Amino acid sequence: MQIEEYQTEEVASEPNKWGIKTAVRKYNGKVWCSWMNKNKAFVTQPFLESELEPVKWLEDSIKSK
Repeated sequence: MQIEEYQTEEVASEPNKWGIKTAVRKYNGKVWCSWMNKNKAFVTQPFLESELEPVKWLEDSIKSK
């Protein structure tokens, strides 16, 4: 699985001191991930960052032995 982007949302904001209204972008906790499924189809889907777990590399398991 590969992380494609961190999803953000535009949040309405008040005009600044020059009277210019800008859109503030705020991270909403979702991460878009892509992978190939068992049917060889390319899948892209958002997940909450709290649902994802770090990759456990083979080197880490070798070092712990």
